[in-house]
Amino acid sequence: GGVDSSLLLALATQALGVDSVIALLGVSPSLAAEERTAAHDVARQIGVRVVEVMTYEGDRPEYQANGPDRCFHCKEELFSRIDDGIADRYGLDAIAYGENADDARRPDRPGAQAATNHHVLRPLAEAGMTKLTVRTLARAMGLQVADKPAAPCLASRIPHHQLVTPAKLSQIERAEAALRQLGFAELRVRHHDDIARIELPPAD
Repeated sequence: GGVDSSLLLALATQALGVDSVIALLGVSPSLAAEERTAAHDVARQIGVRVVEVMTYEGDRPEYQANGPDRCFHCKEELFSRIDDGIADRYGLDAIAYGENADDARRPDRPGAQAATNHHVLRPLAEAGMTKLTVRTLARAMGLQVADKPAAPCLASRIPHHQLVTPAKLSQIERAEAALRQLGFAELRVRHHDDIARIELPPAD
């Protein structure tokens, strides 16, 4: 449901046709309900069906431990679930995800290794499309998420080496939803046990 994935979906649909593309959405406690709804909304705008993939990264001790490699274990879970039935069930010749060229240059994205392990394509990055290019093209295509702020998963609000639990993820989701209801669009609520640290742009 982010701008990168949404643009990739729109371009794939434009190139291959609406009947040859589906949107895959990983669903777990780390995905906020608002993000889940937004992903369905943008897929509906593009005209592509959404297949939800239930993932269970929260059952993996390595994910719960929340080291710097947490994203690897999350993506590994997602791509494994896709490989273990989703791809065959829907006759998919290829899986792609929305890594852009800026992402590809960053050393702190361990999820990219999981994509490599599972032969997941990254067309935006291979085409040299930066985040600025992605947003510019998304606006030109009229995508409703063109200016959507980045929205990493809820687990990213928990400091490394502090346990990730469903209860913490739920607290973060409820706190951020309450702030959005107050009119704030770009925000994070960092979870520090019994303390929440609210991050907003300086103007807010």
